[in-house]
Amino acid sequence: MPDVKVENIVAVSRLGGELELLRLGSELPNARYSSAGSPSVLMELEPQGDQHPAAMLFANGKAVVTGVADLPSARKAMSVVKQAVKKVDAGINARAGVRLENLVARFDLGRELDLVRL
Repeated sequence: MPDVKVENIVAVSRLGGELELLRLGSELPNARYSSAGSPSVLMELEPQGDQHPAAMLFANGKAVVTGVADLPSARKAMSVVKQAVKKVDAGINARAGVRLENLVARFDLGRELDLVRL
């Protein structure tokens, strides 16, 4: 079996309640409010080795972390996000669990595939 390499993980958590995106976008470090598409706050986190995690916060209290390659790194990044948000909004649920929502992996099949024929 070929070696499988996880490239990226998307993890989610619910912070409970509504989030004030404009406030978070202006008060969180390395964060900015984005009104494009679904309004959200985009937050760049400290790099972890060759990984560059980022978070997205939505008004409904959903937090999404991406840019990491394993679940422990995703949990660590989400913990950083929750601690930062809690400093601005003490009413959030920092204990909420972290759930794996998606992952991207790659491996070499050892031959070419004709994607049109598939």
